[in-house]
Amino acid sequence: MYQPRSSARPRDSFSSTRLMLVAMFGLLLAAAGCRPSDRYLAEEAVNRGSAHAKKGDYDRAIVEFTEAIRLKPDLAEAFYDRGNAYGRKGDLDRAIADYTKAIPLKPNYALAYCNRGVAYAKKGEQDLAIADFTEAIRLKPDFAMAYRNRGLALTEKGEKSKAEVDFSKAKELGLGSK
Repeated sequence: MYQPRSSARPRDSFSSTRLMLVAMFGLLLAAAGCRPSDRYLAEEAVNRGSAHAKKGDYDRAIVEFTEAIRLKPDLAEAFYDRGNAYGRKGDLDRAIADYTKAIPLKPNYALAYCNRGVAYAKKGEQDLAIADFTEAIRLKPDFAMAYRNRGLALTEKGEKSKAEVDFSKAKELGLGSK
């Protein structure tokens, strides 16, 4: 299961109001002859992409995330979110490529490691998946989903006793085992 970033998720009615305020602010800046920063524009593209992804429109989401990356090529969240959109579409190679680009931009990005692990697992590359889940756990020891996902990958490899340890840890952290 892909883990969305919670901080970039627009809220339903709040989202509409926020987008309207952002648009009005942009018009005011333009009228004053000011140009918003590339970072600001990139973050807004990420927010639009997240709104499209939430509706299941992954193609439009990818367009917005790609625009964010064009504006701010070091914005790890844009690569991560575009990776999620590619993953939801089943384009695992592109998802893996985007998570791989996000990681050096934000080396402690446990979510990126975990989701890249999910993509590797779906491709049947369990050893790479286990390595990524292990790194996500190292970075965030209370990451229940990473324990669960590593347990699933270990199960696929036939390492059931190791998998049960991970499932138990995931349950201890508040997540069901399977």
